[in-house]
Amino acid sequence: MRSHVRHIPLARVLSRSSSSNKETRIVQVFIDSDLRFSMPGLLALCKKNKIKVEDRGPGNLIVFVNTAKNMIKAIACNGTADPILTTYPIPKGYPRGHKFDLSVISEIPRAFHGGRLDIADAMRQSLLKKMEKTYKFSRHLVATS
Repeated sequence: MRSHVRHIPLARVLSRSSSSNKETRIVQVFIDSDLRFSMPGLLALCKKNKIKVEDRGPGNLIVFVNTAKNMIKAIACNGTADPILTTYPIPKGYPRGHKFDLSVISEIPRAFHGGRLDIADAMRQSLLKKMEKTYKFSRHLVATS
């Protein structure tokens, strides 16, 4: 496993999150992770960083972003020893070489619907927030599909 995995402090992620889904929250984010690992390797990384996945209740997510920033993996805890691992590449339709903006991570709890993450929605909401700040417009004026 890589020893230079960066961590984003949980307080920074949650303070930027506008989650309307109060049951889902991110408990840890690992940046520059080696996503060639499957569930056992990612659980070992969690254990190495003193995160007890089996003790986390339902709705807790542990997020991993690869070095190229074109793939996100998330472990959805469910209060048992059998958490769920999901993988989210850049959605189809984006140009080759496109990378996730790390602000997308703060939108993951809001885009998590019934055990499924709508990564395209998280990306769209992150972009709208940036546009609001940059161009001082209201989100209500933008039609979303």
